[in-house]
Amino acid sequence: MRWSLAAGLLCALALWGAGAAESVSVSETLPEARLRVTAVSSEEVRRLGRFATDCVTMADGLLKAEKAPRQLIQLQWLPEETTTEGTAGDPLFVVLRDDESVEEASYRICHAAFLRRAWEMGTGGRPNIPSARCAAAALANRRAIRFYAGGNFHDPDYMVARKQFADGHFPNAGKLLTGDMPPEHAPLFRLYMMHCDLLVACFESLPMAKGEFFSRLFEMEAMGRDTVEACEFILGQHIAANETLQHWYERQVLTVSRRLRQWQGTDAIEEKLQQLETITVVGTASGGDSVARVRLEELPDKLVDYKLDKRALDALQIRFQELALEAPYLLQKPIRRFAESFELLRAKRPKHFKMEFQAAREEFEAAKEKQRQLKAWMDQCEKEYVPSSRLFEDYMDINRLFNHWLDGAFPLRKCLMPQSAEN
Repeated sequence: MRWSLAAGLLCALALWGAGAAESVSVSETLPEARLRVTAVSSEEVRRLGRFATDCVTMADGLLKAEKAPRQLIQLQWLPEETTTEGTAGDPLFVVLRDDESVEEASYRICHAAFLRRAWEMGTGGRPNIPSARCAAAALANRRAIRFYAGGNFHDPDYMVARKQFADGHFPNAGKLLTGDMPPEHAPLFRLYMMHCDLLVACFESLPMAKGEFFSRLFEMEAMGRDTVEACEFILGQHIAANETLQHWYERQVLTVSRRLRQWQGTDAIEEKLQQLETITVVGTASGGDSVARVRLEELPDKLVDYKLDKRALDALQIRFQELALEAPYLLQKPIRRFAESFELLRAKRPKHFKMEFQAAREEFEAAKEKQRQLKAWMDQCEKEYVPSSRLFEDYMDINRLFNHWLDGAFPLRKCLMPQSAEN
């Protein structure tokens, strides 16, 4: 009796201890991304922290935000329902469920990261930023594609969208930019993410500095400007006269949806880059019009006698941006830096353009050397790699010769041997 009572007490204490252990949560603050992550164990905190930091980095990269954010995003992932008093309705407090998909989790974290940046751009308060949902859905689509591809870089396939466009069905660009599709509706939300991804890709293809479009859009929305009106204002000279956002989107998305990533070698990228290093300028110093091809490094010195063809400059900047999509990963950043340097020409800062362009050239040369070293290392690893078939090649040859001898010595062997033994 005493033993039974003692055993019962021990069992009760063990069950109580297990329940208490399950209810204990672990928290950690990530200062670089300004995240506070809460989960049931240190390992879960580390895993969720890496995932959330990647999402925040993608969001800040779309805006090209360089300064550290001031506000803290709280991220909570607990297996059981937890109390969130004081946090209901707070967009910067993200609670993830156990059954949360990669798309839904990425969307919630990116949306919080965009809202944080937009509110810090404004004059105070927490105004509504409708386009943050579209941008978050686009990045969630890219993050999910990369996740399902095993961590490889984003390489989308817009086959479903191209079929819709071929049938004449285009989504409303204004609704994409301002809509609010619940991520819980998985099939519709995946379609919404894909079209948001295409819309954001259209904005990214504009001849603007990286991050400029959405930074200006968020800032205008924070000031109370209508989203579609602000978008058309930012597009400005990039859309034709009397052209609406919808017409521009339908024209642009046909090109963007067909643009798949085609990887090129380092030599091919370097050759294409050299072909882009001259631009057509129109002479005005002699009183007449004359056309000349000028190297980009010499362009600031020639601007005294020549006027810049803005359309040619826009087209050249887009070609640099498209070249970055074809380049190996290490070469993408310096090529984008080439494209972004043209903003200094538009700002009438030719000396700074020359310095930035030369810095981009030096960065490209350094990245090219790293790329060549990486390729040489991978080639060496491939030469030294011995597949399993070659490791056991001698054994397999002996086994085949022995089986051949057995078949010749005992012709009835195959007929008498069970099928499983033969295999």
